[in-house]
Amino acid sequence: MVLFRSTNLLRSTRALPHLRAYSTEGPKRTINEASHNDTKKAGSNVGLIAFGLLGAVIGGVYFFSEDTKSSLAGGNAAGDKSIISQQKEGKMVTPFQNSGHSRSYAEESGMFLTVAMVTAALSYAFIVRDDFKFWGSSDISEVKEKTHQALDKVKDVKVDGAEKKEDENAASAAGATSAAANPSDDKLPTLEDYQKVYNRIAESLEDNDFDDGSYGPVVLRLSWHSSGTYDTKTKTGGSNGATMRFKKEASYDSNAGLQNARKFLEPIKEEFSWISYSDLWTLAGVCATQEMGGPEIPWRPGREDEPESETHADNLPDGTEDPKRLRSLGERLGFNDQELTALIGAHAMGRCHTYNSGYDGPWTYSPTSFTNAFYTELLDTKWTPRKWEGPSQYQNPDKQLMMLPSDYALFEDPKFKEYVKRYAESDDDWRKDFASVYSRLLELGVPEENFKKGAKGLGSDKPIYFRTLADQENEKEKRDK
Repeated sequence: MVLFRSTNLLRSTRALPHLRAYSTEGPKRTINEASHNDTKKAGSNVGLIAFGLLGAVIGGVYFFSEDTKSSLAGGNAAGDKSIISQQKEGKMVTPFQNSGHSRSYAEESGMFLTVAMVTAALSYAFIVRDDFKFWGSSDISEVKEKTHQALDKVKDVKVDGAEKKEDENAASAAGATSAAANPSDDKLPTLEDYQKVYNRIAESLEDNDFDDGSYGPVVLRLSWHSSGTYDTKTKTGGSNGATMRFKKEASYDSNAGLQNARKFLEPIKEEFSWISYSDLWTLAGVCATQEMGGPEIPWRPGREDEPESETHADNLPDGTEDPKRLRSLGERLGFNDQELTALIGAHAMGRCHTYNSGYDGPWTYSPTSFTNAFYTELLDTKWTPRKWEGPSQYQNPDKQLMMLPSDYALFEDPKFKEYVKRYAESDDDWRKDFASVYSRLLELGVPEENFKKGAKGLGSDKPIYFRTLADQENEKEKRDK
């Protein structure tokens, strides 16, 4: 049985803002070199002015000398004759050629060098003098002061391939969002901090370039697979650890396609660096469920990430389970028939892909909406084995929907079928039971003391109930009235 199997195309990651030091000398200039050294600048600009003045003098001497005047006069006369000759022959004479006889090269040079002198003088006034104002703007000393304030917040930064050692809050000095997103060292995460994480995930879920226009189903599946490794007998596995970060567990066939969900959440982890991957992945599952119209899911923080040595065994379902193996799965996780049936109903969201699991198609016609359609389709539709070269699966009459062998086992087994009927008849019953068992699933393998530790900033280890984006918008509208 493949639970919450929704896999998709890779999503491009969003780049976060980076600290930049502005320099007119190009990107290779170091931050130390970029600092305003007035003495050095004054020297270089005085040299620039001297060069401009010298050029102007040389140009002027050359232009006003008698030999030059005579030479130019002859040159102009010759130029006029040449142009007249060309015009008589029917040759095209360009505007530049036509005007060249009346303005000498020396004149052009003198004008150019004069402009150079003026530019040098303006450069000196603008760069070196602190009291120069340009079109009413703030003086340069103010700009320098602000630049120094930003640079002072960065410690031991070396560019051009040198080793980088940045202050923890360097990003905030450059105006990055992480300063607002991450609590300070002396402040534990609050309810509002976790709500901000929820909101950022919720705001990013919809993507028209992704499967069915939403990352919701694949994120929900990630939360399940990161928790479903738990074994009640050995007390190993579960959501504590987030060991799917490592190649061994990430490469399991049962986790194929979940790299999309992990990459989707990576920019959020970078923005809210204080939250563990374990908490982030499970919180994201809660967010996906609620934003797709699901029930309110109680969630507690406190999971800790584990090293690669703690990678769990590949004991997740693969879609081929019969009733006996389904019950074995439930026993390993600590769930009874009713709880397992309620959990599997989340197949209403998402779809299978041949390039990941080998299976193909969605379970329902609304794969991004949290409804009890999985149970109604399973119960009311005539399912037949699909004839194809892929693994065994079932299809509906119009061949648009599918069911896995493990799904159909719920219909064939009398005890499981009892709960299928119950949830097909009452969406409310299913939503209530799903919220309870899913919340428990997300806490499998997490020591209770971790939840108490993670709740210190909240003042209580009671669950958090997140407000959906729609709820927050409604609250805002009420306040504005």
